[in-house]
Amino acid sequence: MDFEGLNLNQMKAVQTIRGPVLVIAGAGTGKTHVLTQRIANLVSNHFVNPSRILAITFSNKATEEMKNRLNNSFPGISFNWVNTYHALCLKILKQEIEVLDYSRDFVIVDGEDQLNITKKIIEDHNLSLPLFLSPKKILEVIELIKLTDVDVSKGYSELYNKTNIVDANQIDLVLKVYFYYCDYLKKNNMLDFNDLINFVCQIFERYPTIVKKWQNKFDYVLVDEFQDTNYKQFLIIKWLTNEKTNNIFVVGDPHQTIYTWRGAYPKIFDDFVTWQKKYQLVNLERNYRSTQKIINAANSLIAHNHETFENPLVAVNPHNYDVKCFVGHSYDDESSFVVKTIIDLNKTGIKYSDIAVLYRANFSSRKIEETLIMNQIPYVVYGDVPFYQRMEIKDLLSYFKAIFRFDDLSLLRIINVPKRAIGEETVKKIQEWARKSNFTFYSALTNYDKIEQLSKATKAKVCDFLNLLAVIKKEIEQTAYDKWIDIVIEKTHYKKYLESFGEDFESRWDNIMELKNSLSVYLSKNPKVTVLDWINELSLLTSNDKMRASKVPSVQLMTIHAAKGKEYNAVFLVNFNENYLPSSKAIMAGIEAIKEERRIAYVGMTRAINYLYITCSNLNFGRNEIVPSRFLEEIGKNNYQRVFRKYKSTYRSNNDFFNSKVNSFSENKFVNNFTNTYKFNVGDIVVHTVFGMGTIIDKNGDLLDILFKKPYGRKTIIATHKALKWVK
Repeated sequence: MDFEGLNLNQMKAVQTIRGPVLVIAGAGTGKTHVLTQRIANLVSNHFVNPSRILAITFSNKATEEMKNRLNNSFPGISFNWVNTYHALCLKILKQEIEVLDYSRDFVIVDGEDQLNITKKIIEDHNLSLPLFLSPKKILEVIELIKLTDVDVSKGYSELYNKTNIVDANQIDLVLKVYFYYCDYLKKNNMLDFNDLINFVCQIFERYPTIVKKWQNKFDYVLVDEFQDTNYKQFLIIKWLTNEKTNNIFVVGDPHQTIYTWRGAYPKIFDDFVTWQKKYQLVNLERNYRSTQKIINAANSLIAHNHETFENPLVAVNPHNYDVKCFVGHSYDDESSFVVKTIIDLNKTGIKYSDIAVLYRANFSSRKIEETLIMNQIPYVVYGDVPFYQRMEIKDLLSYFKAIFRFDDLSLLRIINVPKRAIGEETVKKIQEWARKSNFTFYSALTNYDKIEQLSKATKAKVCDFLNLLAVIKKEIEQTAYDKWIDIVIEKTHYKKYLESFGEDFESRWDNIMELKNSLSVYLSKNPKVTVLDWINELSLLTSNDKMRASKVPSVQLMTIHAAKGKEYNAVFLVNFNENYLPSSKAIMAGIEAIKEERRIAYVGMTRAINYLYITCSNLNFGRNEIVPSRFLEEIGKNNYQRVFRKYKSTYRSNNDFFNSKVNSFSENKFVNNFTNTYKFNVGDIVVHTVFGMGTIIDKNGDLLDILFKKPYGRKTIIATHKALKWVK
């Protein structure tokens, strides 16, 4: 077998077949290809039996791809020990689980099964749950206990630190369900996915003879994506490595450790060195994906992490396009630039499907989605649902539609959300009465007292629901638009309902805050429109489903985490702002969390093949401060080209977002400086008779977007409004 096409370092990794080998493989350096070629070398040139080679990957997709490559090279030969960790552990347990008093015909339960079992336990044992603790939340804590080995005999402090539960009684309740859950699985000979890993660890720890047996099965152990390995998986690797031959080969990139929240930890490479002191190190430095300018920017950023294993990349891609950075005065600015540039790229022949918009958190997609829709550009949201199709957004919009449009589908969606004891049977009775009476569901609902099939208690519940809708409608009609969504949330206790989703709460709440921003921007720019106008406008946005579902080439929208392992001709890293990337949570958590955020940004940048655009907003005013990410400064101004708006005529060119701040002024300074001039420009300081001093951050004809001090925030005001004055 020859190795044509491999560079010198790749060749070294493939041909170094004795003893421990650590391969530091940067983004786009062909690490999976090297691992596959190494297996092929062992089989073809060193006559190693494939059944003596254990290769571990992190996904079923990677496993299948590796097997397909090997099968193409060696038709008729099976590579049965190319597995994910879970598949490997399943094979081990099928032979060894009896020592744990399980039988070999055990059943593996999936996530839906687990949730149903948790609900059954709660019901069978008559456990009363407080509002915050849903079955799903309890199951998440059970998963956490199993994943991290929390000592349940004295696990209060750990669970306090690792969950949002701060009540000892609630932790008691969770632990009670946990013990019932484990007992249920044991009695029914069931395992969940965490058990696959945990039970192998238990067996290997207790039974050295079994460890020896499995060690002797393999002459070579190879691990892909080593940076994603958690501690228990690392223990399994150590147990399975034959002590005599010690042929352990791991390949990974410390700079791409972005999954610490699910068990991976950045020090795994240091642990390997501690375990294998006489290892051979191979660095894969030639990047076959990105341009040198993209690599320079990424190298500059990640160098600030000061990792043990530094591995600066060198690009093979001959193109020389500049990395572009756009700093907008508003989110509208940012999304307009992104979509305009996408259109321009498409005109040059780049398919929409070769363009990706990446962001740190899902809520960031909202403004990009809207702008893409308005420009009739097809897109797909990878690994998530489009913004206006997300559960919490549809729930809140359904309240508005139910109240102001008497929409039956919306009423059906929210009649028992949050739960108010109007269940499916009640709804069926109302629907049946409506059908027989030729009524809409809403009309039937308002005639609940005539429906004989409903009990007195149920009628009272329906009455309460209708009264709730009436109260919400009255308050909305009497309140400024920036409070409308707050009213629905407060009156329905929707926030507490969302809290029951556990770890999903923060992302769902961020989505709601983004919906509030959407409403505020729309109605401030269209002061004469009604709630119904807003709802109808959103209906136009959500009508893009068919275009998304079609098979036409579409722009890819996704989080940076979802983009790991992928590559695109053009990449837009959006919302590259402080408190977004790095996230506010990471900033509060400290240095190690910031390092992970930096790695996330690095992963996002290195997805780009030829074109990389970094976009953000710059709104500096008092305590309302939205500024570009610190990572932009770490990338370095010499590593990107600043681009400016060509579709807007106003820009304050002397606004350097790293060196300048909006001047601090006292309110009294402006009392005698008012003027009736209405030739406003972006960046001007203005004073409003109600909102006080503000800065113009965007302009659309006579409509001005102005950022005021808290508590007023962003407002859109017509330039000729008498309450608004320009300050010299």
